[in-house]
Amino acid sequence: MAYGLPSGVQRLDSLLTGTLRFSARQTDILKVLALLMMLADHINRAFELDIGGLQWLGRGAFPLFGLVWCRNLARHTAITQGQVNRLWGWAVLAQPGYTLALHFDDRLLACLQANILFAFAVAGQIFLWVQARREVNYVKIVLLLIVWAMVSLTSYDFSGLVMLGGAYLAYIGRTPTRRLAGLGLWCLMSAMMNHGYDRAMMFAAPLLATACLCAVMPLRYGAQAEQRLLVRHFIPLAYLGHLVVLAALTWGL
Repeated sequence: MAYGLPSGVQRLDSLLTGTLRFSARQTDILKVLALLMMLADHINRAFELDIGGLQWLGRGAFPLFGLVWCRNLARHTAITQGQVNRLWGWAVLAQPGYTLALHFDDRLLACLQANILFAFAVAGQIFLWVQARREVNYVKIVLLLIVWAMVSLTSYDFSGLVMLGGAYLAYIGRTPTRRLAGLGLWCLMSAMMNHGYDRAMMFAAPLLATACLCAVMPLRYGAQAEQRLLVRHFIPLAYLGHLVVLAALTWGL
């Protein structure tokens, strides 16, 4: 019980906290939905289709992946360097396919831009360093952010990291105020990540993610709610695989 807070705030926190505590079945379905939205966006870009609807769908992928990832991360008592190293490893493996598959106006720019898995790796590393509470780690964070600023133009730059930070706070916050602030930050930055597009694109991210969360709510209950649908590491493997396929198709055409 959070004493001193209006009852409406406490009820809202209870409702949202319950909604974000995904079952295993919900988690896997959300991953699949986010993957499909990402595929739509990447196919649109790789084949230069310029279909607005596919680009619109793609806006919801990263915020949704971010919520699921932070939910899984918050289930652990503490983040370990081993967990973060796996993220770095997947990101490095995905980079060649990302560079070849997705067409950019400037080919040199494409070679210097990091894929979205690096955003998760950078965020995870920062979370770990903050968790350790060592002064030297804050110097490392500044240096890491300087590098990230140079290579993240196609991966939502700082706004993506802030969005992930908001999602993580929504799970680990010890008070309703902090949890609601984290969720509000996740929602705001989900829109602000797309500030370079029109308003429809900006609001597509939080709206699509929210729609997906509402769609999977019934899956939280039932005898099969905790049964997994996906094998371990399915999402990073699917990410690598689809980039390789897109690269082969686009360079072969």
